[in-house]
Amino acid sequence: MRQGRYLYILLVLIVLSAGALFVYLYGGRERIRQWSSVDRQAVIHPDYSGIVCPPNIAPLNFMIEEKGSCYFVKIYSREGEPIEVFSRSPKIIIPVNSWHRLLDANRGEELYFDIFVKAENGQWNRFSVISNKIAKETIDGYLVYRKIHPSHNLYRRWSLISVI
Repeated sequence: MRQGRYLYILLVLIVLSAGALFVYLYGGRERIRQWSSVDRQAVIHPDYSGIVCPPNIAPLNFMIEEKGSCYFVKIYSREGEPIEVFSRSPKIIIPVNSWHRLLDANRGEELYFDIFVKAENGQWNRFSVISNKIAKETIDGYLVYRKIHPSHNLYRRWSLISVI
């Protein structure tokens, strides 16, 4: 009888923990109904504005260097499902599978990033769109390089001594 009671309590704790985790991860996804436009692009690091990215590149994750309490990024192009990323931190992690589907469906097209930042007063700010180009061609899947020991980086001038 005691063992069944402990299993019941354990089950209740697991369900409550899962519920709390769900609210923590997905509870902040509010609808942005009103915003103020900011007449400049958001400062992001690395700066991915005005680049050409190949369709088989890894997601271009970045940090938004604007002060705020919540962040929302919408990534879209002409075709396919847009990618929406909500975050309580300025670190934006783009889902890999959605990223590759979007880029593959839009080879040669423009890729847009809409960045919203929720200010301390609760007002959402929408920055100017960051526009990039998706290349038609893929990049090679491998990188080949030669590792050179640091002591071999010094250049010395060698010459032949001629004897007359």
